[in-house]
Amino acid sequence: LLLAIPAVAIWSWVSSLYIDGSVRSLLNSDGIRWSVANIITNLNAVPFATVCSLLICAGVLYESGFVSTIITLLVERNWHNGSVSLKQRRALTLVAFFVEFCAVCVVLQYIFRGSLLLSAFGTYHDSPLSRGWLGLLIVFLIIIGNVFGYASGRLVSVGDFINAHTFFLRKCAGYFIVAFIAAELIACIRYT
Repeated sequence: LLLAIPAVAIWSWVSSLYIDGSVRSLLNSDGIRWSVANIITNLNAVPFATVCSLLICAGVLYESGFVSTIITLLVERNWHNGSVSLKQRRALTLVAFFVEFCAVCVVLQYIFRGSLLLSAFGTYHDSPLSRGWLGLLIVFLIIIGNVFGYASGRLVSVGDFINAHTFFLRKCAGYFIVAFIAAELIACIRYT
C-alpha cells in the first residue's frame, strides 16, 4: 500500500505525457502544490473522529466489565445465582437509573417545542438532535461504562480510567496508519 502512492505518481506523470489533458500529473508543479496543500484535507475521506469515538466507547464498556456482566446475565438468565456480584448488580441498577433519567430528558426535549435540541421550527427534522445522535449515543455509552466501572470497582484510579478509554485505540493503532495511507492514495487517484 505504501508503494502504491509513488506508483500512482509515476503513472500519472507518464500518462500525462501521452494522454492530452485528461490525466493530471502528480509530479509537475501543479501536482506537487496540490499534494502539499491537501495532505490534511485528504484525511477527511476517512471518518477518524467517528472511529476513534467508537473505539473509546467500546474500550470503556469492555474494560469496565459492563459487556461481560451483560453477557453473563444474558447467558445464565438469572440475576441472583451468584455469578454476578453484588457490586455488579448495584452498578447495573445505578446504570438503569441513569438510562431512565436520560430517557426522560430526551422525551422532555420532544414535549417542549422551544427545546434546545429541536430545530428552529420545533421539529426533529434537521435539528441538532438529528444531526448529532451518533455523538450523543457514544457519549451516553461512555458515561454508562464509566459509571458501571466506578460503581463495580473495576475503574477506581485515574490510570484505570485512562487505560479503559485507550484500550482499543492502542490495539488499533495500525489501522490509523493504513487508513491515512489509503486516504492519501484515494485522493491522489481522484486528482489524476
